Amino acid sequence: TRPEGDLGNPLNGDIGGVGTRSRRDTLAVYPTLAVRFSDRHGMEFSGNFTDVSYDLKLPGEEQDYRFASIGGAWLFNVRPRDTLNFRLTVDDFNPQTVAGAFPSIGSNTYAATLRWTRQASQNHQWYVAGGGTRTKFEEVTGTTPLESKSGWTGGFGTNWQMQKALLFFDAVYRVQPSSSGAVSDQTDLRLQVVRNFTPRWNGTLGARYVRSEAVNPAAPTDYRDYGVLDLTAEWRWTRFVALRGQLSYVRQKLENQGAGGSKVVKLMIAYDSARKN
Repeated sequence: TRPEGDLGNPLNGDIGGVGTRSRRDTLAVYPTLAVRFSDRHGMEFSGNFTDVSYDLKLPGEEQDYRFASIGGAWLFNVRPRDTLNFRLTVDDFNPQTVAGAFPSIGSNTYAATLRWTRQASQNHQWYVAGGGTRTKFEEVTGTTPLESKSGWTGGFGTNWQMQKALLFFDAVYRVQPSSSGAVSDQTDLRLQVVRNFTPRWNGTLGARYVRSEAVNPAAPTDYRDYGVLDLTAEWRWTRFVALRGQLSYVRQKLENQGAGGSKVVKLMIAYDSARKN
């Protein structure tokens, strides 16, 4: 199985509450374009449009939102194995207010990030990144005005494919959309270890921790913690099709609501068209 997102770009970091049975519908589009001007110079353009809705509307926990982002990066190959990436992004966050609840706070976030990536070998890659952010908020009646706030973003991680095992670790801090009704400073830690027992059988241990803290102090929910531990067994039927069984334990803590957890068992048929071996 694969981690949710590449190094430095985790996906599905905010899933809403886990203590209430609720359906989450998500539409997400991630267009990308890469242009090479020479062996050492190039540019990347990326976008993101995400629409999230819940069948239950819970104030500060599960609120519908739309998120759009566009970005561009300049790439410079410092050495054959080292790449410098300077990226600018603009995000637009548009949350929906739940009837009778505290008003949601829309915002625009501007970010500049510098990233160094090293391809240590054909099967081993690591990176380190850092930068700054500026978030401007919409004016909301009944809240303490806060026009804008500065912050930082960064991360580091590695992806190491060994002969019979895979090690993936990623740590990211960034401004992200949230179903709490306002953007959040999000800490996202991901760990995955895959062990191949036979050409067809493998097992995976995965762990993830996400902490979201509201950028704007006037937001209805200040923070929430989310953690998940996965144990997965996979039998590969063909090169692209696999049968998976997964046991997950999820635990979440919301401000002023205490902590709660749940266990999930999944049986899946997975198709992976991008698999190389």
